[in-house]
Amino acid sequence: MLREIINPKTNQIVITLPPELVNQELELLIFPTERNKKDNTKKLMECFFKNAETIGVEDSININDLMNEMNDALS
Repeated sequence: MLREIINPKTNQIVITLPPELVNQELELLIFPTERNKKDNTKKLMECFFKNAETIGVEDSININDLMNEMNDALS
C-alpha cells in the first residue's frame, strides 16, 4: 500500500509504482484532506489574540464558551 499527501501545483500528477505493484489491479482514491493544520493553528491564534483585549479573567475560568466562539469564527 502506498499513501502520500501532496499539494499539486498543476492539474497533473505522475505516480511511480514500486515493481511489486506492476501488473496488479490497483484502486486510486483522490480526495481533499483537511486544510493544512498550520493554517488552522494560525487562524486560531489570530482569533485568540484579536479577542484577548476583551477577555475578562475570572477566578474560576471556563473557556468552553471562548473556544466555541473561536471555533465558530474559523468555520
